[in-house]
Amino acid sequence: MREIIYESTAAKGLSSEEVFRIVYRSKQSNIRNGLSGFLVYSQGRFLQLLEGDDLALRKTLNVIEQDLRHRDFRVISERPINAPSFPDWHMRRVADSNCEIARTDVAKALGGAIPSHVDAALHEFFGTTPETSLVADQRSLA
Repeated sequence: MREIIYESTAAKGLSSEEVFRIVYRSKQSNIRNGLSGFLVYSQGRFLQLLEGDDLALRKTLNVIEQDLRHRDFRVISERPINAPSFPDWHMRRVADSNCEIARTDVAKALGGAIPSHVDAALHEFFGTTPETSLVADQRSLA
């Protein structure tokens, strides 16, 4: 099993309806292929984590890379995994308004802490730093 996190830039003029269709069709495809993960779409950019069987994941990524609804496809993280972290999320759209809300959504799915590489990818995507999240985390505990 593998996990891959990538980011890309949406094609110019991509509508919110089309983003909804992407999530819906991706979920159906991922169910068929035994994949899981999440998608963040914010300010014309995508961040996606996909996990599952290596061959099914590679085939799906091949299709994703060729999709004309985005460009500048770049893998941020790729690693072997023993089991999926998001087995019930065949394709979940994570809150996209800011990093803290997205982190909270992911943490709830995991039932606790976010793996450091996923946290780093979220911070990179939103242009934030872990230090600002630590301050926000401490405020929410107070």
